[in-house]
Amino acid sequence: MRPDQEWLRDIEHNIELVIRFVSSTNLEEFLKDEMRSMATAKAVENIGEAVKHISQELKERYPDVDWVGPARMRDRTAHGYWSINYNVVWHTATKEIPILQQQIIYILEQEFSS
Repeated sequence: MRPDQEWLRDIEHNIELVIRFVSSTNLEEFLKDEMRSMATAKAVENIGEAVKHISQELKERYPDVDWVGPARMRDRTAHGYWSINYNVVWHTATKEIPILQQQIIYILEQEFSS
Protein backbone atom coordinates (compact mmCIF):
# COMPACT_ATOMS: atom_id res chain seq x y z
CA MET A 1 0.00 0.00 0.00
CA ARG A 2 1.35 3.39 -0.98
CA PRO A 3 1.71 6.01 1.73
CA ASP A 4 -0.35 9.21 1.76
CA GLN A 5 2.67 11.26 0.80
CA GLU A 6 2.95 9.49 -2.56
CA TRP A 7 -0.76 9.95 -3.30
CA LEU A 8 -0.48 13.63 -2.38
CA ARG A 9 2.51 13.99 -4.71
CA ASP A 10 0.46 12.37 -7.48
CA ILE A 11 -2.30 14.88 -6.83
CA GLU A 12 0.20 17.73 -6.84
CA HIS A 13 1.69 16.57 -10.15
CA ASN A 14 -1.69 16.21 -11.86
CA ILE A 15 -2.77 19.60 -10.53
CA GLU A 16 0.31 21.10 -12.17
CA LEU A 17 -0.66 19.40 -15.44
CA VAL A 18 -4.22 20.71 -15.27
CA ILE A 19 -3.04 24.24 -14.61
CA ARG A 20 -0.54 24.05 -17.47
CA PHE A 21 -3.20 22.66 -19.84
CA VAL A 22 -5.65 25.52 -19.19
CA SER A 23 -3.32 28.43 -18.46
CA SER A 24 -2.78 29.58 -22.02
CA THR A 25 -6.30 29.25 -23.35
CA ASN A 26 -9.87 30.36 -22.81
CA LEU A 27 -13.09 28.37 -22.59
CA GLU A 28 -13.95 28.66 -26.26
CA GLU A 29 -10.52 27.43 -27.38
CA PHE A 30 -10.53 24.74 -24.69
CA LEU A 31 -13.83 23.34 -25.96
CA LYS A 32 -12.54 23.28 -29.54
CA ASP A 33 -9.23 21.62 -28.64
CA GLU A 34 -10.13 17.97 -28.14
CA MET A 35 -6.62 16.93 -27.15
CA ARG A 36 -6.32 19.64 -24.50
CA SER A 37 -9.80 19.08 -23.09
CA MET A 38 -9.41 15.30 -22.92
CA ALA A 39 -5.94 15.58 -21.35
CA THR A 40 -7.35 17.94 -18.75
CA ALA A 41 -10.23 15.58 -18.01
CA LYS A 42 -7.76 12.69 -17.60
CA ALA A 43 -5.56 14.66 -15.18
CA VAL A 44 -8.68 15.62 -13.19
CA GLU A 45 -9.65 11.95 -13.17
CA ASN A 46 -6.18 11.04 -11.88
CA ILE A 47 -6.56 13.55 -9.05
CA GLY A 48 -9.85 11.96 -8.06
CA GLU A 49 -8.37 8.48 -8.12
CA ALA A 50 -5.48 9.53 -5.89
CA VAL A 51 -7.87 11.28 -3.49
CA LYS A 52 -9.71 7.99 -3.04
CA HIS A 53 -6.51 6.43 -1.70
CA ILE A 54 -5.71 9.08 0.91
CA SER A 55 -6.15 7.65 4.39
CA GLN A 56 -9.27 8.55 6.34
CA GLU A 57 -7.06 9.76 9.18
CA LEU A 58 -5.37 12.36 7.00
CA LYS A 59 -8.69 13.44 5.50
CA GLU A 60 -10.09 13.95 8.98
CA ARG A 61 -7.15 16.17 9.92
CA TYR A 62 -8.01 18.45 6.97
CA PRO A 63 -11.81 18.67 6.92
CA ASP A 64 -11.80 21.92 4.92
CA VAL A 65 -10.49 20.10 1.86
CA ASP A 66 -13.15 18.89 -0.54
CA TRP A 67 -12.17 15.24 -0.62
CA VAL A 68 -15.53 14.15 -2.09
CA GLY A 69 -15.71 16.40 -5.16
CA PRO A 70 -12.57 15.09 -6.89
CA ALA A 71 -13.57 11.49 -6.22
CA ARG A 72 -17.02 12.10 -7.72
CA MET A 73 -15.49 13.87 -10.71
CA ARG A 74 -13.21 10.86 -11.21
CA ASP A 75 -16.17 8.52 -11.21
CA ARG A 76 -17.99 10.71 -13.70
CA THR A 77 -15.08 10.94 -16.14
CA ALA A 78 -14.11 7.27 -15.81
CA HIS A 79 -17.54 5.70 -15.94
CA GLY A 80 -19.38 8.29 -18.01
CA TYR A 81 -16.62 9.17 -20.46
CA TRP A 82 -19.12 9.36 -23.35
CA SER A 83 -21.02 12.18 -21.68
CA ILE A 84 -18.33 14.35 -20.09
CA ASN A 85 -19.40 17.97 -19.88
CA TYR A 86 -16.24 19.86 -20.78
CA ASN A 87 -17.74 23.11 -19.45
CA VAL A 88 -17.71 21.41 -16.04
CA VAL A 89 -14.13 20.22 -16.61
CA TRP A 90 -13.17 23.82 -17.44
CA HIS A 91 -14.85 25.14 -14.30
CA THR A 92 -13.12 22.48 -12.20
CA ALA A 93 -9.75 23.18 -13.80
CA THR A 94 -9.91 26.95 -13.52
CA LYS A 95 -11.85 27.49 -10.27
CA GLU A 96 -11.54 24.43 -8.04
CA ILE A 97 -8.12 23.01 -8.90
CA PRO A 98 -6.19 26.16 -7.88
CA ILE A 99 -7.84 26.01 -4.44
CA LEU A 100 -7.01 22.32 -4.12
CA GLN A 101 -3.43 23.06 -5.15
CA GLN A 102 -2.93 25.43 -2.22
CA GLN A 103 -4.49 22.94 0.17
CA ILE A 104 -2.32 20.05 -1.04
CA ILE A 105 0.84 22.15 -0.79
CA TYR A 106 -0.14 23.09 2.76
CA ILE A 107 -0.80 19.47 3.73
CA LEU A 108 2.51 18.32 2.28
CA GLU A 109 4.32 21.06 4.22
CA GLN A 110 2.52 20.28 7.46
CA GLU A 111 2.72 16.51 7.28
CA PHE A 112 5.93 15.73 5.46
CA SER A 113 8.39 18.60 5.81
CA SER A 114 11.27 18.05 8.17
